[in-house]
Amino acid sequence: MQRRVLVSVLAFLLVLSHTVVLGQDSSTMIAFVGKRADNEDIFLTTQDNSITYNLTNARSRDWHPSWASDGARIAFSTDRDGNNEIYVMDANGENPRNVTTNPASDTSPDWSPESDEIAFVSDRDGGFDLYIADVATGTARRLTTDGQPKSDPDWSADGSAIAYWELAGQAAQLKVIDVASGTITLLLSEGQNQWPAWSPDRSRIAYFSTSANNLAAIRLYELASGNVEDLVSYSFNSARPEWSPDGSQLAFMSDRDGNFNIYIASADGLTLSRLTSNPEDDTSPAWQPRPAQLDFSNTALGQGVNVVQGTPDPALQAALGPGDATVYAPEQANVDDFITVRLQLDPQIAEGAPQPTPELPVHEVQSVEVYRFMGARLRGGSDFADKFDLFSPADYVIQVQEDGDNFWEWELFPRGTEAIGTNPFVIELYRPTFEENGAVIESRLGMFTFKIDVVDGSAAPSEYAISTPPDERPKIGFTVQYTSQEALSIVFTQSIDVSTMSIHGPNHPPFIPVQTFDALQNVQNLAQAGTCLTYIADDAAPVLISECQTQQTLLYELNLGDIFWFLRTRGGIQPVQIYLNGETYSCSQAIAPERCEF
Repeated sequence: MQRRVLVSVLAFLLVLSHTVVLGQDSSTMIAFVGKRADNEDIFLTTQDNSITYNLTNARSRDWHPSWASDGARIAFSTDRDGNNEIYVMDANGENPRNVTTNPASDTSPDWSPESDEIAFVSDRDGGFDLYIADVATGTARRLTTDGQPKSDPDWSADGSAIAYWELAGQAAQLKVIDVASGTITLLLSEGQNQWPAWSPDRSRIAYFSTSANNLAAIRLYELASGNVEDLVSYSFNSARPEWSPDGSQLAFMSDRDGNFNIYIASADGLTLSRLTSNPEDDTSPAWQPRPAQLDFSNTALGQGVNVVQGTPDPALQAALGPGDATVYAPEQANVDDFITVRLQLDPQIAEGAPQPTPELPVHEVQSVEVYRFMGARLRGGSDFADKFDLFSPADYVIQVQEDGDNFWEWELFPRGTEAIGTNPFVIELYRPTFEENGAVIESRLGMFTFKIDVVDGSAAPSEYAISTPPDERPKIGFTVQYTSQEALSIVFTQSIDVSTMSIHGPNHPPFIPVQTFDALQNVQNLAQAGTCLTYIADDAAPVLISECQTQQTLLYELNLGDIFWFLRTRGGIQPVQIYLNGETYSCSQAIAPERCEF
């Protein structure tokens, strides 16, 4: 069974007695992938998380950051050109450049120690193999030739070898290839062994693998002896380890406190700290190998498109001129919709500055004075918390960009029938003044009042309120079946492009298969006929429908950490909706063990 186990917690249980803990340079930064709203971006944060920069700040998916050895450049995967490519940018987000420029899928970049080449995975010759690209020219040479699905190459510090994982039947095998000769050494043949990371002294490889309780665990493979040591939390997932430059610490992603965030642990297991604390997932940390002089004056700050995290320099606060502030929100939404509310700020400063208009009704427009830093907060009625779950900060500050998008956005989900009816909302727009003593003084710039009627299923669907359209549609080739209160299967009866697929359950943002299963990305997001997405609660009896038990089945297991629609306190599996190519497909758990055919 091939699966991509999601990340997690690291509560180290074993102490590595041979580890020498060195002083870690606190000025080096950590890049990571942050999911904000509908896409992933590359973010960069200080080790105390006092300030965070959005480096890519794009409407594309940007992921898998990798540092050049000079600490001044980052390679990453992106789909901004319509297919997966490897880009290189300055570490402040400027000067992005496509290195691979190929119609194939190119992913999983990793810089060579000399920073003149990048190893990556591509299907340009049919199957998925490792390639090495010259950074200056983009010329690529093929390193492996077996065409088997593989991912996450990691170059050893001396440049002689590359570790990676490769699918072999149901196992994700850990391998090392000698760059000069092409000789491949198999390190681990059984289990799910992914995301290898060489230690700086080349003696060990950190990776994550499935533990006995079916959660992801961080492990260390000793190159000299072949011994494996566990650095495991039995209560959470732990994955995607990354060594600090001196080998004294490991950064990783964890769901120990709910959703996935970045944590740092000492390599001897004695200390553990949380780096990021965002309501949406932060994954795939990459540690800057050395400090570099970087100018972040043109880089977006914070958690979202241009959100400020930390206290900005008061000297940067300035009046920019007049502008318009517009509230966009649906007038009506269904009780099972994710509802988006946006306050759009359009400065009338730079000629030709973008002024996007969401496909939502305009509730109110006000002329306001625009400042470099502006804040907004969303409030509801006195029973707001009882009626809605809020999946974004209610109150935050943005750094206004004269030639970019400036907005605040909130995503709400009704908590049930309690939300049905007319719901009042207020957005307060304010100017924060950051004093030298650290105080923040607010000056109100505007107040916007509007209402959203929540109804029981009769609202028309829209881009920002996802509802269930009529069921009289031609069948497109997949089924949904609840085999018990604790098991669910989604089966594809014909090949389908699932790049737009998301799975929705109550009280949680969507689950997106192509962001969870690397193997789907490796086949250009095509789920072949016979592909099964299955979920079985971790302590439930394994109940697979017949289509998911054949030798020809491509079986992907959705793990407990991935799943939001399983709530034991509310009767196990909750009803799900599948959103695909602008359509929503609903299947009620009440029909089990029958299936829904779409």
